[in-house]
Amino acid sequence: MKYKLLLTAWLYSLALPAVSATHLDEAKLDALQRQAFDYFLDCRATNGLVPLRLGDPRLTSPQAEGLHLSALIAGTGRGWLKRPEAARLAAQTLSTCARLPRIHGFFRESYSIHTLEPLPAQGRADFMGTAALIAGALTCEQFFDRETPTENTIRETARQLYAEAEWNWMLRDNEGESGCTPALYWSEDGGYSDERADGSGSLQGMLACLLAAGAPAHSIPAACWNKGWARGYQWEHISGADLVVSPPLFSQIYPQIWLDLKNRRDRHTDYWRNAFHAVRLNYRYCTSRLYPGTALWGLSTCEGPKGIDDYGCPPLQGHVDEDAVLAPAAAISAIGWAPSEALAMVEEMETNHREAVWGKYGPRASFSPRHNWVSRDYLATDLGAMVCMIENHRSGLVRDLFSSHDAVRRALADTGFTGVIADFEEASGMEPYLTWESSSTAMQKIAADISREGFQSLEVVCRDRTGMLAGRSALRDFQPFRYLTLWLSSGSELDIALEDSGGRSVQLAQESAKGAEDGWTRHVYSIEGGECDLTDVRRILFTFHPQRPGDPLWMDGIFLAAQKPGPRPEGIQNLRAESSRMPGEAVLRWDPPADDVFTCHARYSARPIRDYESFQKATAVSTAPFRHADPARAEIHVPNLVPGETYHFAVQTETLDHEKSENTAVTSLTLPRTKAPDEFLVDHFDSGGILNWRPAGTGTEVAADTGNALLGSGGSLRIGVSDAKKASKASAYADTDFRDFSQYGYLALWVSGKTAIQIALANEKGDTEYLPEQKTALADGWSPVFFDLAGIRKLDRKTISRILIHVRPDTESRDRGIWVDSLRLTKTRN
Repeated sequence: MKYKLLLTAWLYSLALPAVSATHLDEAKLDALQRQAFDYFLDCRATNGLVPLRLGDPRLTSPQAEGLHLSALIAGTGRGWLKRPEAARLAAQTLSTCARLPRIHGFFRESYSIHTLEPLPAQGRADFMGTAALIAGALTCEQFFDRETPTENTIRETARQLYAEAEWNWMLRDNEGESGCTPALYWSEDGGYSDERADGSGSLQGMLACLLAAGAPAHSIPAACWNKGWARGYQWEHISGADLVVSPPLFSQIYPQIWLDLKNRRDRHTDYWRNAFHAVRLNYRYCTSRLYPGTALWGLSTCEGPKGIDDYGCPPLQGHVDEDAVLAPAAAISAIGWAPSEALAMVEEMETNHREAVWGKYGPRASFSPRHNWVSRDYLATDLGAMVCMIENHRSGLVRDLFSSHDAVRRALADTGFTGVIADFEEASGMEPYLTWESSSTAMQKIAADISREGFQSLEVVCRDRTGMLAGRSALRDFQPFRYLTLWLSSGSELDIALEDSGGRSVQLAQESAKGAEDGWTRHVYSIEGGECDLTDVRRILFTFHPQRPGDPLWMDGIFLAAQKPGPRPEGIQNLRAESSRMPGEAVLRWDPPADDVFTCHARYSARPIRDYESFQKATAVSTAPFRHADPARAEIHVPNLVPGETYHFAVQTETLDHEKSENTAVTSLTLPRTKAPDEFLVDHFDSGGILNWRPAGTGTEVAADTGNALLGSGGSLRIGVSDAKKASKASAYADTDFRDFSQYGYLALWVSGKTAIQIALANEKGDTEYLPEQKTALADGWSPVFFDLAGIRKLDRKTISRILIHVRPDTESRDRGIWVDSLRLTKTRN
């Protein structure tokens, strides 16, 4: 399931309406959580399993049971179950789960509750579903820690299930080769699925990859996290921030039901903040575009009027606006990032939609006020997520238990997660990672004009030759870490001490201080506990020694790490510039970088680029740095250049640890004096094609097809609905290998099959514009379709970077698919 996402940057310009946190008091929150929890008591079978759907009491799934087990812990923490009774229920559920037929330790996608047989009989082994069940089991193992027969059984069964899953078996493919990305499924008839846990699909897979890396047996190499999973992230640049994006809201929330990633990050991103931005984007889109003037929001994968679909924000498909379906559980489960907005959603439903939406277990699975449509069902996964995320918001119980497990701690450390003390990039509405106490010897403020790690840093001015600041870190457990690192400007010196809740302190020893050519110095301090309790650090004491009193200095990127930062990288090799197919555009290519090189910053100028100063003065190719999701794809497009002119290009590399290369690679190119042709072929879809087309969302099949090509062409592209009974539309997207559409009036293509078809265009910032939907004339045979580019109002047609094709076949064409061919830009309609 590929999600190459288009983040609409205009959402960030919308003011977030103020919503009072008093909309729902503690009693109402308690009632909502209890309603959802009652599902797991009322609907529980005699063998301890719960139905995935209330409307189908025969079927369960590993996700449903993982959230069922976790919800039992939350309910016990609330006092709704006595501990002995909760232990009895958990032990029974785990015992039954251990009897379910598995494949190499992996649970199938679904089972009959009563016969315990897989449904269907040849159901697939489920990588992510297995992880959810084991996450619930490990949470029970942590909670039930007493020496009683029942609690001993719980711990033994949880360990057994975890140890028996052969995680490394899923690294194979059907040719017998092992790679870095686990398969999402395995089946008897198809073997290993082409869908892999590579970070390009739902972010739910990160839970499974971490459990696989930390497993006590049959684990996958920790290197698979960086070389496999995280390399596939879909990055977009929004309002000055690089984000890993995945439209359905639950895909951002789901891993953090169990994983405590606040004040944690790996070498790729801060996942807590990433989810914060995704939640706010979802809220803004719904309340400004779908249901303005209301508090209704929550776009996520759920049932819609035409079946289960991938609703999300930003929308990849026009049906998001068309169907306007919301998943209440997704919005409520986001309470940790947007408490006021989640509670306002509840009150809005209770006030204006209670009769239609509300039932015995709270809000139903999904609804569309625009179409007066409501799902009549409840899902165990939705209700379990609500119970657990409300509990995490109230006490942190589920997340704290799971994340304290030795295997989880080991996985986080081995895959490179660090502690975040401060990077000074806190978003509006999010609690800061580090709060400062007032000081009489130094003043501090967030500075946006200079930074090392992102877009802001801390500016400090000392009144004397020594200045002191004390900060309270939201992260208090320093025990897993050995080093504290930070960046400091101006060549100043800095002493650091830690202080615990009892007032005991320890001075950190500075191990190294290495300068960079941009004027920043990286300081590394070793952490020794001494008398200070490193599991309960309350304050960090900073003592600055500026070169001159009153001169400002800047501090950035304060992190905790288990290992010392690595050496600075070498520059890329064999940089070359070539003309692209489109006049006025250059393409920079180079040899694939080392694994540790993650980002490449490219700039260009009409003057030679000889040093760091001239590199900084040159024009940045893009506001977002190029990221090596695919190490074999080492190229950057530079559009909107002047034909006939000579340009100089330079690329600087940066490692996963934010170390920039000592030198920049440089090259130059004189662009040919070529004018744009009257018709420009975008893609002919012949063997190999020109662009790389991929499915957008679930339920879509995209494949090159040489058997149904337009006359005179060697191939076409088939866009089909993978399950015509559940979905009525399909979508494909591709990144263009040129950017400037401004010289053309139409985007044209040939289509075979009866369908409604829509084109969307997007730029690198994620701004997206849909062209009016067209319909084909023929059910059998090829129809020409033209999209008038004059209809583009918001996008700059010189900066197009992606094309999306959405088809909605009629009933007859749905089963066989739709073919497209000869995609081209034309100056006239011909």
